[in-house]
Amino acid sequence: MKLLNFDEAQKLLQDYHLPGTKTRIFTSRREAKQFAQHLGFPVVLKVYSPLVLHRTERGGVIAPINNQPAFLEAWQKLAPFLKEPTRAGLIVQKKEKGLELAAGMKKDSQFGPVIMFGLGGIFIEVFKDASLRIAPFSQSTAREMIKEIKAYPLLAGFRGRKPIGEKELAVILVQLSRLSLDHPEIEEIDFNPIMADGQQMKIVDAKFLINEKS
Repeated sequence: MKLLNFDEAQKLLQDYHLPGTKTRIFTSRREAKQFAQHLGFPVVLKVYSPLVLHRTERGGVIAPINNQPAFLEAWQKLAPFLKEPTRAGLIVQKKEKGLELAAGMKKDSQFGPVIMFGLGGIFIEVFKDASLRIAPFSQSTAREMIKEIKAYPLLAGFRGRKPIGEKELAVILVQLSRLSLDHPEIEEIDFNPIMADGQQMKIVDAKFLINEKS
């Protein structure tokens, strides 16, 4: 399998009205710095490369970056990735706040696309707290998925936290299921994290793994 390139991944998010954060990819430090200034600090700088599926393990993410000198220092640290023999680039995006969620898809040989939802970041691997459904499904089923995870009280507004937008999250899950069925060449999808702060919801990182034989 291979990683879908950055531009195609961003187009899929747009085509299915999935709320990605403000993101661009660069090989030019000057252009990247200008975009970071346009976004306003803090920002995130991270590696994009077909050979780097898990950026954190490779030291390929620096965040938060709070000012221009820190941005230039971060670029210098990650610039060696640009020398790899691939179409590598460095991603600049706005640093989003909120609760980390995750959604994804894996193709099952018998059932087809299976959609997953749970807490995001490292928590999904640590707690293994996730709900699953076979695509396609309705918004009401998506709301059931959201309520099924053990960490649901965090989403509902535990101890004064702002509740996330369950309706908006349900739309993301439904659209993910539709995308998975519309594109049978996609074997896996990973939206992790999805940042939810009670006012908005943004997909910060979106990976699509493609069957090279398709």
